[in-house]
Amino acid sequence: MDMLPVGARAYIRGIDEARVESTWCGLRPMTADGLPAIGWAPGVEGVFIATGHAMMGFLLGPLSGRLAAEAILDRETSFDLTALTPARFC
Repeated sequence: MDMLPVGARAYIRGIDEARVESTWCGLRPMTADGLPAIGWAPGVEGVFIATGHAMMGFLLGPLSGRLAAEAILDRETSFDLTALTPARFC
């Protein structure tokens, strides 16, 4: 069952009568240890990675974006990314 209409019932009258035109669900990238991978790609010059948020992308995306911008522009971040480095999988 698609949970979006279920959750929307409390806010949108008549949603149960609405016709679904199409549905789509994207992949939710997840890492082996469940933590996001945020940092410079090991062995690849100029590539920054911010992925692996699984089902928390909507919540963690803005923070990851900020950290990525800080790392790329300033080379320093407001949060220690050591535990999230993509190099942990090498």
